[in-house]
Amino acid sequence: MFRLTSRLIAAAVLASGVALLSGLARAADDDEEKATKKAGEAVRKLATQLEAKDVATQAAKVAKDNDIEYVMRSFKPRSKGGMGVGKDMPPPGVKDSIELAVIDFGTKKGALGAPAIKQNKDDLLQLARTTQAIAEVNQHYKPPVKPGAKPANWKNYTDEMKAGARDLEAAIKAEDADKFKTAALRLNASCNNCHGEFRDNP
Repeated sequence: MFRLTSRLIAAAVLASGVALLSGLARAADDDEEKATKKAGEAVRKLATQLEAKDVATQAAKVAKDNDIEYVMRSFKPRSKGGMGVGKDMPPPGVKDSIELAVIDFGTKKGALGAPAIKQNKDDLLQLARTTQAIAEVNQHYKPPVKPGAKPANWKNYTDEMKAGARDLEAAIKAEDADKFKTAALRLNASCNNCHGEFRDNP
């Protein structure tokens, strides 16, 4: 009888522990989702204010209010909490991730020609402006400490990212497929260089 009772108590304690851990995991997931959404909304708003005189001040506030992890998550696919590409879905042949789309634009032969750029101009402009907004925010974070990394390069890569995003926007407005690809290559290179120097898992 005593053994049976002990087993029942042990089972109840184990079940309680599992339930507690499950509840904590759900709470953590909810917090992650909220933080990602909050950062995404801040980036979207900043993307509409890039010509404002106080854009640097606005970007600094976004950086202060949001961890870099959640701001950078905007580049990810919509299915992983990112913004994706396009209002509801990406244009035909374009991946639903700013990061993956830019890689394709710069490296995939014939990824997007002038007719497709013209047809999807609004969605592509949003992609370019979102990228520039994230670069504006990124410059206000302290560079991660990593052996061999040069802190001064954090700003250099961020400036390159902003320049690449501006070039991409100009190419989209001009519906110039060659300049579009060149800008995407520049933008992708700035990201790769930064990841290679400052991120543990580029």
